[in-house]
Amino acid sequence: MGMPAHGRHLPAFVLLMVVLHGPLHGRAVATLLRRSLPGGSTADDPAVYRCLRDLETAGLVTSEWVPGPGGPARHVYRATDRAPARLAEWAEEIARSRRNLDYFLDSWAAWNRTGSAAPGRSG
Repeated sequence: MGMPAHGRHLPAFVLLMVVLHGPLHGRAVATLLRRSLPGGSTADDPAVYRCLRDLETAGLVTSEWVPGPGGPARHVYRATDRAPARLAEWAEEIARSRRNLDYFLDSWAAWNRTGSAAPGRSG
């Protein structure tokens, strides 16, 4: 299993999914998170870099310094061959959690409609 699914204030699985699409420098990862997530990303740049460092420590991401176009060198991140397998594990965990959340939401909606609902039944 290794690294937990969440970094401090940032789901590691979301960040790893972004990095999986190709080599990116840290600022580009943060920008893509903000633009891509349906709910937006509230993670600040330091949280992104902490999570990238944790992913690297876990062997899911590698990084190297690459000369910037007309500017300073950038730290560029790439997903390792281990990343897809870990994402598959996280996907299973998330699907299980989503089923539990769906149960709760269905039960809560049923209770609000009727004032009571038997556990395991949504109506």
